[in-house]
Amino acid sequence: MTERYDPQAIEAKWQRVWEDERAFEVSNEPGPTRSAAPKSYVLEQLPYPSGSLHMGHMLVYTIGDVATHFRRRNGYRVLHPMGFDAFGLPAENAAIREGGHPSAITERNIAGIKESMRRIGWAIDWTRELSTHDPAYYRWQQWQFLRFLERGLAYRKDAPVKWCPVDQTVLANEQVHDGRCERCGSEVESRLMEQWFFRTTDYAQALLDDLETVDWPEPIKARQRNWIGRSEGAEIVFRIEELDVDVTVFTTRPDTLFGATFFALAPEHELVERIAASAANDDEIREYVRRASAKKTEERAAAAEKTGIDTGFHVVNPVNGERLPIYVADYVLTDYGTGALMAVPAHDARDHVFAQAFGLPVRVVVRPREGEPKEAPFVGSGEGYTLVASGDLDGLPAPEGGQRIVERLEAEG
Repeated sequence: MTERYDPQAIEAKWQRVWEDERAFEVSNEPGPTRSAAPKSYVLEQLPYPSGSLHMGHMLVYTIGDVATHFRRRNGYRVLHPMGFDAFGLPAENAAIREGGHPSAITERNIAGIKESMRRIGWAIDWTRELSTHDPAYYRWQQWQFLRFLERGLAYRKDAPVKWCPVDQTVLANEQVHDGRCERCGSEVESRLMEQWFFRTTDYAQALLDDLETVDWPEPIKARQRNWIGRSEGAEIVFRIEELDVDVTVFTTRPDTLFGATFFALAPEHELVERIAASAANDDEIREYVRRASAKKTEERAAAAEKTGIDTGFHVVNPVNGERLPIYVADYVLTDYGTGALMAVPAHDARDHVFAQAFGLPVRVVVRPREGEPKEAPFVGSGEGYTLVASGDLDGLPAPEGGQRIVERLEAEG
């Protein structure tokens, strides 16, 4: 007689054994009793308790479970905790669907998810469980925020958000699909609203330095460096002719200032509405801003095609007095620099794509090194490059020429 595998009996038995033996718990051993075994920490993204587990959860937490068992078998003390990301729109959506209170629905779903995870058999230390809606957890977030506030590291300012006009709420990028709210399907708007920010850039160098101490994959480190966003450069002030106001750009390449052939503003930049109010194509500008602002930031940054609209306004380049046309362009983002940029299509790939699309000039102002391709765009940054088409700075090394430009502009005020 062939024996059949009975998961209900066999798995339940071993799950009870693991629980009785506290097989997956990792204690905080004090002082001299602390184990000499190396430590490892496995943490996946915490689930939203807005429903039941699905196959996406199975994938993520099985990978974490495999990593946990592998390291345990190799002599590590492995901490593999679990928690629940319980606040936000997912909880609200679940409450709306079921017509109940978010707290009651969340607690019920957490109980169901925990039972499912136990039955699956993942090696989770449930003594470390947390839920973000638990006052015992979020009181410490509040405590931390107050410390940031006391030290001047938290501040408020107006910034663009994605807004659902039907649900009357701010949306995260993940809650916008094809420019529409995932909950109700209405078209998302861009609004300026006062928000809280942290002065992360005050610690940019320390964050970058410490990033080198962790053994993360290089692509992950590269993303972190981009997020930290520390850049060395200069702020250059341009004058908008028609409005008689100044607009500041941050650039890491002041040496290429003579190569600027147009000027670009992010759709959310505070001056765009002032420009539109006086522009001949005001309706077209506002419609472009509406469509561009509804896109996800990642989509705008990564898109191969760069879109924009000519405002009919101009800025004056402070190094040579040249008038540069102002475009509103979706590849310009407000969360980097000032939300405005001097566009140098000969030495920046994104500027070059935009210039090609709109028939704008491409002016090379940095001579490539011997043997390097001469076709634009090429970055041409660092030692071994010299300036060309840059007035009396021609022939200077690019870094020195950039410093001279900054010094002149500072002297002129």
